[in-house]
Amino acid sequence: MVATVNIIALYGAGPSESGDLTGASFRLINSTSSDGADASDTSNPVPIPSAGLSYSFWKHVCLDIAGGTFTTINNVQMWCDGTIGWNYGTSGQLQVGTKDAGDHGCPSGSYEQPSGDGTDGYPIDDNTNGHDYYKAETTGVQDITTFVSGSKMTVDSGDHSVAENCKGVVYQVVVDTDATQGEQTDETITYSYDEI
Repeated sequence: MVATVNIIALYGAGPSESGDLTGASFRLINSTSSDGADASDTSNPVPIPSAGLSYSFWKHVCLDIAGGTFTTINNVQMWCDGTIGWNYGTSGQLQVGTKDAGDHGCPSGSYEQPSGDGTDGYPIDDNTNGHDYYKAETTGVQDITTFVSGSKMTVDSGDHSVAENCKGVVYQVVVDTDATQGEQTDETITYSYDEI
């Protein structure tokens, strides 16, 4: 028997944990809802700004080692195909929180509930209201397209020998003034890990 590993989102103040998102979708929206996946929330889109940039609320997504028989799980990595086909405008992008050194993933113990200013979410790397785990970094965010199969994001290099959450990726979408309104197509993000 092998480990049972799910992809989940953390959400709310607790935080709470979503159901398994493996092979499913999650939305980046402009609120925090009761459903960590926010998969059916179409009433809180990220607005197209008249000037500057708009930000979604960030979302913490991690691997949850739910059980099974295994000795160690480690080397958690994440990547995409290098192209996000969303019409989020000239300076728009899908960002992930990053650290200047070591693993880029955020431990569940450093989870921070997203919030905003009433119009937009706060940027992950905002000096005042950003995510505490990333905002003091020189490079607190990177475009997800930086991380491809030949250059994967190291999320969690540590050893996990019990059922628990691994470090998670914190996602946020940025929208520019020349973005195209409407729901965007699904994109695939891949996670991998080593198991003994």
